[in-house]
Amino acid sequence: MSKVNFLKQEYRIEQSRKDKKCGIIDGKDELPAYTTIDTTLKWNAIIDNANSKEFVFVPIDHNICVYRKDGTLDSTCDGMVLVHELKLLAFIELKDVRIGGMAEAIGQLRHTIELFEQNYRYDIFKIRRAYAANIAHPQFHYNMKDEIEKFRAMHFVLHPEATIKF
Repeated sequence: MSKVNFLKQEYRIEQSRKDKKCGIIDGKDELPAYTTIDTTLKWNAIIDNANSKEFVFVPIDHNICVYRKDGTLDSTCDGMVLVHELKLLAFIELKDVRIGGMAEAIGQLRHTIELFEQNYRYDIFKIRRAYAANIAHPQFHYNMKDEIEKFRAMHFVLHPEATIKF
């Protein structure tokens, strides 16, 4: 695996924002995920920023290329939200499926966090979260106890929900 600078300025293809509410949309046709305030579009996740904190959404999938040792492209989650004032880092995987998807979302989050931690100390962020957001089935009936514990061991809190609050 090549060394990857997830926090590199060039990966921040969106401007920072302070919207109280906006959506994250999974990019189509090999395009990265993005944020929007356009409510006519189908949001895959919602950012609930009640206190108008400045944040930036950084797409990971289709934006930050991570290669395996064999030269093939590695699988990562869709993006991350950085809130510098709160020292918050949240990784996000977006799904839009009625059945399944949770195990895959959790696997992509876990793998992306492992890649991130190979390049950074996790403790540079005070608040560390991972969101598995499935807009087609927001109420998961999936036993999360084991997964929550695995993420806790990685120093992240797993949130199986489509609303990211800070």
